[in-house]
Amino acid sequence: MISHKTLILLGTAAVLFSSVKAQACEPCSKILNLSETSSLADLVIVGKSLTKNVPPAQEPGGPDEIEVWIIRVIAGKEERRTITVNSWDAMCPYGIVVDSTPHVMLLKRDKEKYDSVNWGCAEKSYKIEKETVNVDGKEMSIDAFAELVNKYRTK
Repeated sequence: MISHKTLILLGTAAVLFSSVKAQACEPCSKILNLSETSSLADLVIVGKSLTKNVPPAQEPGGPDEIEVWIIRVIAGKEERRTITVNSWDAMCPYGIVVDSTPHVMLLKRDKEKYDSVNWGCAEKSYKIEKETVNVDGKEMSIDAFAELVNKYRTK
């Protein structure tokens, strides 16, 4: 038999949990390709996260933003050596989710910070391995990637 106190506790818990909205990550109806993303990006850089312990995008949750050290500006203008970039929105990796290894990042300016292009429904970053970038299964140098991005931006 359930006690009166237990029923009150269960009832209170039910009311509290029913008022909490579950926040599911909205899937993108379309992911912009590199050409589309490049043309909308305010800044394309080679950089690396200075923020420690950022979980990979497959694991839920992480910091709201990361500090990124700019190694090279590929397109756009930024005078600062470090910038703040949106990373996680609650449990959703809509921003840039990278570890401390160098990545190419395609960014949209949001006041003094940066965010991913098209609210994350675009190409966001490419990991750099052995001084190359893998774009759609094709390995290319960072210089070749920069030429490609800048070609897309002038169309």
